[in-house]
Order: sequence, then C-alpha cells, then structure tokens
Amino acid sequence: MIHLIEKEFRINPRILSLKKDKILSSLLSVFLLLIIIGISTFMFILLFDKFNTYNAALPFAMIYFFCLSVISMIIAILKTRSTFFNTLDFTITVSRPIETFMMIMAKAFYLFLVLFFLELFLFGPHYFAFGIQADRLPSYYYMVILSIMFHTIFDLAVALILVSGVELLYRFLKKHLVLQISLIVIVVIVLTLLYSTILNLFLNLLNKNAMAYLFNDKNIALLRSVALYLYPDVYISGSLLTINYGRIFSYILIASGSLILGIIVLYLLYPRIIAVPQDKNRIYKDKPRVFKKPHFAFLKKEVLLLMRESDNLYNFTGLVLI
Repeated sequence: MIHLIEKEFRINPRILSLKKDKILSSLLSVFLLLIIIGISTFMFILLFDKFNTYNAALPFAMIYFFCLSVISMIIAILKTRSTFFNTLDFTITVSRPIETFMMIMAKAFYLFLVLFFLELFLFGPHYFAFGIQADRLPSYYYMVILSIMFHTIFDLAVALILVSGVELLYRFLKKHLVLQISLIVIVVIVLTLLYSTILNLFLNLLNKNAMAYLFNDKNIALLRSVALYLYPDVYISGSLLTINYGRIFSYILIASGSLILGIIVLYLLYPRIIAVPQDKNRIYKDKPRVFKKPHFAFLKKEVLLLMRESDNLYNFTGLVLI
C-alpha cells in the first residue's frame, strides 16, 4: 500500500518542483496563486461588510462559499481523472498482480492529500479572515480545518462517482474534433459573460452605484431563499459563520457515506474502463493521397500543430477563437 502511494507521487505531475529547470516556474505559479487568493479573500470581506449593512451577510457568504465549492469540485474531478487514467501508470502496473481495491485506495489516499492542501489554500484564508474580523475563539479555527478535511472527502467522493463517466466523455470528444471546439467555445463564452457580470457587480458595489437596485427587498429575499437550498455546503458555511457546529456532523456523515459509495462505484466500473483501449472501434482506411496547393498545405499543418494535442486545444484554442 505504501509503495503504491509512493508511486502516485512519483508519476503524477507535481504542483511545486524544486528542480533547477522548474523551480522558477513553480515559484511564479505559487506567487500568482497567492495573489489570486489574496484578492478573493479581500473581495469576500469587503462584500461581506456591504451585505451586512442590509442584513444579508450570511446568505451572501453561503452562496460565495458554494461558488468556491463548485471550483474545488471541478478541480477534484479533473485531478481524479488524470490520476486514475494515467497512461504512465498503466505501463507500470499492467504486468503486476495488483488488486483493484488496493490500487483504488492508494490513488484515493493520494488524491485526498493533494486536494486537502489545495482546498485548505482555497477556503482557509476566507474562513480565517472572517474569524479574525469577528474575533472568533481558537475552537473556531480547529472546526475550520475539520470542515475543510471533510469537504475534501465529499469532493473526492463525488469525483470518484463521476470519474468513469467523465473519462468516457473525454474519450468520445477526443475522437470528434468539431465537438471539442464547439464545447470549448461555448464554455469560454459562458465564463466570459459570467466574469463580466461579476466584475460589473463588484465595481458597482465599490462605487456605491445602483445600491438601491441591488439591495431591494425582492433581491434580498431571493438571496436568502437560494442560500437555504445549497446542500450540502450550507451545513459547513452556515455552521461556521453562526458558530452552530452541530450541523457540521451531518455533513461528516454525508461525506463519509458518499466516499463509501464512490469507492464501490469505481471498484465496479474502473477495471472495465481500463480494459477497453481508447482506439477501439476506430476504423482506419487507406485513402488515396491528394496533393494540395502549398498555401492550403501550410494552413492545414498549422491547424494540426495547434489542435492535435488535447492540452493545447483546451488551454489555448478556445481563447484564440473568442
């Protein structure tokens, strides 16, 4: 078991590397991450004070932390897929008699450690800043760490349940370039519009514009009603912000049960998915060679260089098209 966990740390890409050729980029990534988290924490405290004036601070905080939970969930799913379906891992373990359950547990433990520290950096500064501002007792900070730990377990559990479907969808999209590009364009457009809306709202709050429109009775009532149904995150954010720790134990039960379910689902599906080669059912036909004009050939070559790797496609092509 220990050797399997050690293998995961060796074969998976490291977030922070101390090698000479990667130390500068690693430090730059950490620096940018700290800046983003610092800005996010400052914005949260500023908006919390704004909403507190209209007695809507708690619903706002619940919705804010729910948005962070969506981000952490997406990160957990992507990290889980890259860990369980690592091609290098297949070449190492294919000839060794390793039980499926032991492999899943080793990967799950590795993912828990990685995701826990990521979520600690994502959620911790917001909760700690709130605790300092509200003069919370030391017990509050212990409950924050406990809550983040079980929040990580819940995210990991959902990722284990969904990772098989995500992998099958990824393999399907990998064979259909047009669908990939269409999906990326749609996602980038939605994120751009969402970012624009949030930025305009934030600037209005800073400049004290449209305050009466934003904080009218109808919007405040809508905010409160939405916050009450953000399960299961409402158990954590509502408990920590109101110092009512009883509901956190409900979240602990939900997270533990979801993790058991996720392991069972993955135990049943994982061997079947890794047994199917990704190029199955792909038919290769010999096509007659067609000579094309130089300009068209050069253009086709550039498009292939840009789009033949999925990483390039997801990271860059969508932005270029927008």
